[in-house]
Amino acid sequence: MRIAIINSNPDEDLSKGIESASSFIFNAKEKQAEVIIFGFNFLKIKEQIEQSKNIIKHYKESAKKADINILTSRIFHSENNKIYSAVAYINSQGKIKGWQPVINLTKNEERYLSPGPMVKCMDTILNKTIALSNFDVFDPVINRQLDSVDCKTLIMQVNPISTLEQEAFRELAIERSMSQANLVIVISLPDIKHSIETFNPASFVVYQGKEITESAPFEDMLIVDIDYDYISDFKLVLQKVEIPKLLEQKFMQVNQRGL
Repeated sequence: MRIAIINSNPDEDLSKGIESASSFIFNAKEKQAEVIIFGFNFLKIKEQIEQSKNIIKHYKESAKKADINILTSRIFHSENNKIYSAVAYINSQGKIKGWQPVINLTKNEERYLSPGPMVKCMDTILNKTIALSNFDVFDPVINRQLDSVDCKTLIMQVNPISTLEQEAFRELAIERSMSQANLVIVISLPDIKHSIETFNPASFVVYQGKEITESAPFEDMLIVDIDYDYISDFKLVLQKVEIPKLLEQKFMQVNQRGL
C-alpha cells in the first residue's frame, strides 16, 4: 500500500488552495499512491455550506478522475439539520464512504456548528480507520473511547506550536500504535497563528511501536509504503495509553478558558 501524506499549507486564497489540492492529487497518482491524506487546515475554508459543497464536489471528481482514495481537509457537512466541521473519506470511484466530525469546537465555532458524536471507524482502503483533528487528538475522553474501538489505522491531524509539542504528539502516536491502532499517521503542520519560518514541524508514520518515516524540512509530500496485509493480521499489544503531560495540561487550560 502506497500512501501520500500532504505536508503543506497552501496559499490563503481558497481558489489557489483548490488548485494546489488538484496538483497534489494527480502528483500522488503519478507516484502510484493508492490514497492521499490532507492536513485538517489545508484549505482555508469559511463557515459556508455552499462553499463546502463545491469543495466536496471537487474532491469527488478528482478522486474519480485520478483513481485514488482521499482523506480530505476540513469541510462543513450538513446532516439532520446540523452543521459539522469534519473530514471525509472519498473512495477512488468518487463516493463519500465516511465522515468524521470534529467533537471539540472553539467558542466561535459553537455559534454555528454542532459537535460531532463519539469517534467511530470508517471503512477505508487503510482498513478500519479513525481520523482525529486538533484538540480531539488529545481529548482524554476520546482517548478512553479509542480503547474500545476496533481500529487498524489512526490518523492524527495536528498543529503543534513548538518542538516540545511535536515530540509530545510523537510520544502519543508511538503509544497508540501499540494499543489503539497498528498504524498511526500524523499530519503535523504549523498552527495557523504561527509562521512556518518560526517553526516547521514534520509529519511522520508510526507502525506497531516504531517510527518508520518522517518528512524532511519543507517536504510537501511524504510517500510511504506499508504492508497492509501484515497489519490486518497483527494482534495489538494491550496497554493503557496515557496522554503526555504537556498535551494533558494544554487541554485542561483551553477547556478552562474556552477553545
